[in-house]
Amino acid sequence: MTKDPSVNGDTGTKATNRHTFTTTTTPSHDQMTVPSNTIAHDGHLDSMVITKSSADAKSPSTGMSSISQSVTNLPNSSTNTTNNGVVLQPPSLDFLPFVFDNSPHVNDYHALLSNLSQNFIYWVKTMNGSRKLFCTDEYPLSFTGAEAVQIIRALVSEGYKEKFYRNLGRTLMALDPALFEPLPYSEKSLKKNLFYDSATEFYTLKESTLALGQEGLAQGISYPLSRCYAPRCLPGDGFNSCYSPCCPNKTAPKQQRQSLPPQQQQHLPSASSILRNNVHRTTSLGSSLASSHDTALSRAWSAMIPREILQHTSEAEVKRQEAIHELIYTEEDYVRDLNLLDDLFAKPLTTAQCLEPDRRMDFCDKVFANYMDILLLHRNLYNELRDYQSSCQAKGGFVDHVANILLNHVPLFEAAYLQYGPNVVLADYMVKQEASKNILFQNFIREKEKQAETRKLPFRHFLVLPVTRLQRYSLLLDAVHKRTPNDHPDKKELEMVTSTIVQMVKRMDQQSAESKRQLRLLQIHDQLEFKTTGNNNSDQQHQQHQQHQQQQQQQQQQQQQQQQQQQQQQQQQQQQWTVADLQLLSPGRRLIYESTVTRRSQLMESSPIHLFLFDHMLLITKPKKSNNNKQSLLSSTPPPPPLPRMAAAQLRHQSTPSPALSTRTEGFALGDHTLIQSLKNKSIPGSVIHDSNPLSSPIPSTMRFKSLQGVAGSTPLTLCHIGRYGHEYTVYTDLPQQQLLWKEHIMQAKAQWENEHSGQHVFGIRCLTDHTFGPSLSAGKVTASMSFVSTSDKRMVVASTSQGLWMGSTDGSIPFQQVMVLANITQIDIMQENHLLLILADKTLTAYALELLDPSTPKKGYAAQKVSQHVQFFSCGKTMGRSLLVTMKRKGMDSHFKTYEPYCGDLRDPKNSKFLNNKAGFLGKTQPWFRLYKPFYIGAEATNVQLLKARLAIVCERGFEIIDLDALHDIRNLPDTVNDRDFDFLMIPSGGSGGGSSSVKPLAMFKCRDGFLLCYDAFFFLVDYKGSHSRKHYDKVEWIGNPQEVAFYYPYIVAFDSQMIEVRHVESGELIQVLAGNNMHCLCSGTSSQGMQGVMTNPYDSNYQYMFELLPSSSGS
Repeated sequence: MTKDPSVNGDTGTKATNRHTFTTTTTPSHDQMTVPSNTIAHDGHLDSMVITKSSADAKSPSTGMSSISQSVTNLPNSSTNTTNNGVVLQPPSLDFLPFVFDNSPHVNDYHALLSNLSQNFIYWVKTMNGSRKLFCTDEYPLSFTGAEAVQIIRALVSEGYKEKFYRNLGRTLMALDPALFEPLPYSEKSLKKNLFYDSATEFYTLKESTLALGQEGLAQGISYPLSRCYAPRCLPGDGFNSCYSPCCPNKTAPKQQRQSLPPQQQQHLPSASSILRNNVHRTTSLGSSLASSHDTALSRAWSAMIPREILQHTSEAEVKRQEAIHELIYTEEDYVRDLNLLDDLFAKPLTTAQCLEPDRRMDFCDKVFANYMDILLLHRNLYNELRDYQSSCQAKGGFVDHVANILLNHVPLFEAAYLQYGPNVVLADYMVKQEASKNILFQNFIREKEKQAETRKLPFRHFLVLPVTRLQRYSLLLDAVHKRTPNDHPDKKELEMVTSTIVQMVKRMDQQSAESKRQLRLLQIHDQLEFKTTGNNNSDQQHQQHQQHQQQQQQQQQQQQQQQQQQQQQQQQQQQQWTVADLQLLSPGRRLIYESTVTRRSQLMESSPIHLFLFDHMLLITKPKKSNNNKQSLLSSTPPPPPLPRMAAAQLRHQSTPSPALSTRTEGFALGDHTLIQSLKNKSIPGSVIHDSNPLSSPIPSTMRFKSLQGVAGSTPLTLCHIGRYGHEYTVYTDLPQQQLLWKEHIMQAKAQWENEHSGQHVFGIRCLTDHTFGPSLSAGKVTASMSFVSTSDKRMVVASTSQGLWMGSTDGSIPFQQVMVLANITQIDIMQENHLLLILADKTLTAYALELLDPSTPKKGYAAQKVSQHVQFFSCGKTMGRSLLVTMKRKGMDSHFKTYEPYCGDLRDPKNSKFLNNKAGFLGKTQPWFRLYKPFYIGAEATNVQLLKARLAIVCERGFEIIDLDALHDIRNLPDTVNDRDFDFLMIPSGGSGGGSSSVKPLAMFKCRDGFLLCYDAFFFLVDYKGSHSRKHYDKVEWIGNPQEVAFYYPYIVAFDSQMIEVRHVESGELIQVLAGNNMHCLCSGTSSQGMQGVMTNPYDSNYQYMFELLPSSSGS
């Protein structure tokens, strides 16, 4: 039903009756009834409304003029312009708890109240985007009565009297459901339960009505705005041409009546004469609340003062006393409402059964915060104001000053309000979330709100009241200040109090801005959820799924079994990850940027994708609609790594392809060498943005240029998520500017991350060379490197390629130069004590005198000796107190090892010069540099050998075999997967069609404080000295990449993937540092105390290789 309130006369007093009409059929003119009190004293028809119970009322295709033709102070539907000429865009209202169209309703036939309501909602939203009231923070869709009348006048056209627009606003307020409601600050509207076209009466759109959507708006018809249902009666045909006494054309706006000839205007009947004999009076069901307010006593100061005193008091003093009195009695109301918050909500909730006992107190503390501190402060303030006001009653009721009292109390407010005010945003959200999930809590709040003490005000009013009260103080004090004479002592003190409160509000607003950012993080955290089924979030996976279906048709039974195993594995893996693992609620977390883009499938079907850029990661989500019409976000990416802050995304700018700009590099400081400097100085359009900081970030900032044709009207953007769960995602933005915005925000996030974490990285990066190994045939691909200290105490690096041997200094003073031409070098190493260089080329292991090849020494020559042939790999170092060289030769499925001990001593010592003579001695033999120590073999295919302190560790496909050279028969398997079920996780389902299982690949093992660290290509874990799985610090830690080599620098383990270098702490498993690049490779794996070398593709020119060294940050350059 639709209520149609009206007023009698122009005084604004409430009518004593109301009228309600319903209809289900189209009645004749004689059957229609309208309220008699809608006829003004001057005969003007104000408002007549018929409500319709059906929700699908239709409107004609043509109607009244649009708002752009009738309004001058409000913007039109396409451009919003303020009175100052500032062009505004319709505001974004995504933060509101409901969804409504942010565009004008296309149907401007405003006789249908649903159309009028829709356009009214749009312009209230638009207006709130261009100006701010004191209550806008609490009520984002608030407006004054004068603004409402201005909007209505612009919508329905000019010409009607002011009372018509006011009564139309009252109709919108009295609809069921009501379109808007008065705010608690509008005392007059609350008392009368009426709408007033005043700039001091404030209203807001009802959230409950807006949450219903367009279909939930009340349906009704306003007679004066409708068209006559006589088919031949049209506007302008004459006011006496229609037979209907209720014809809307007979009560048309003033401009239509004035457009007629003067003779015809004289014979126009008035609205009262038209309706007086044809309108049946009916009785309305009045509002009990409104009538009760009519009998309420006025709280004005003048109502408490004798008439004789008022007659002898100046008007200025009366206004001043009224302002002081309003300050005092509103303070009384404030304290009363705070007491209600305490008695009705806060205290009962601490013992209510609607919340679980284990979280009840924590919830109450977060929601109500320090409200008791505020209550005590204002209770003391009000008591002093009331006592002083009572003492002034003996003097005729005049309160001479209040500023001194306020000065004693207001400075005490700051600490309490700066704690409570910023918390209100989060508390309000917590209450709404709890009410949406907990029906018992919702019923508890509803029951409390129904109590008479609350005056039908919601719980939110009492919760946010301290914030709005503090903001309102400046208005109340300003009213007293304006009416205080300049020579009054209160004048300056009131300015001091007002200034203190204004500054307090500013500081509270600043802290509230941080709370709003936390609120957005909470909203995202609560809306996110992971998929529980397979990941179909990439085109590549879609193709794999199609291939899988084809294979399933060929081998149905085998594939069904395999599919079940894979689904179980995926579900178990996904169950490990929750939204909490994203660490969105970690202290200091920031949301930097978010926007919606589109993604297209192979069939060019577009779907929305929402991107969130945080200070630690880029999150790709897919919005979806749930049953309650609230938007939730479904993570469309694979589960994040153990520390999801490293779920890094890489941005590629789509531009003209350039061969010199085709790779990505992250976290590397490129050297100041000639080629790179020349590329830096060139003006390359859209050149790669280089980070000079030698550290890395989980938010890569580098750009890869790639030719990609976008669909017309969209700009492609490729995001690369590197790592084990990584993939490339191509999305489309509507405008190129949006693509550039994403680029800028990612760069800013990268820079911020670098500044905040610059002191937390453990390795710095030194460029060894970025221009030596290029496209020339003499260079070749770098395969290995080792560092050593020359005779001149200069730190040198020897590097091997497929074409020869190169040497140079680490500081760049001696450039890299080729010292030997030798093809197919696969491995090199240095025996530091003997100054021997070991080179494996074409499966032949040869030892060289290092000093004779060193370009930093004056000695030149050549001294070498073959050690062994048919060698797959070798390793050298110290074990059992001996310097040993171990070689491996494969025979069938067995691995045969030989251990050698150097016999030549230090070749730099003149005493050992006889070993440098390559000529054959007596009996045609040369002096051997090595002698065989012990041979042995294992029945497995070995991939590496490591020399421990007292034993050898053979890395093979089944794990690690520990061998004691003094007891070769005693071979220990580590881990013992046969007898120890704790290591069952080492066996994973095979991806082959035949089923079965396959092991993960072992990489290396290293001695730690309490045992050994076993590294595989998927994870690493600890075992104690007995070989048992140690879970003291962690079970196992998964790599975020796919490492092929690992290096050890206690307490850090460094894993080399083709796309990144991953640094983790051995004891905690924490991810410390990540450096991203392209075609990355470790040149000297194992244990290194002097640094680790690596190589990758040069980011400025893919034809060159970038050779670098990782150094501890304390010594890094």
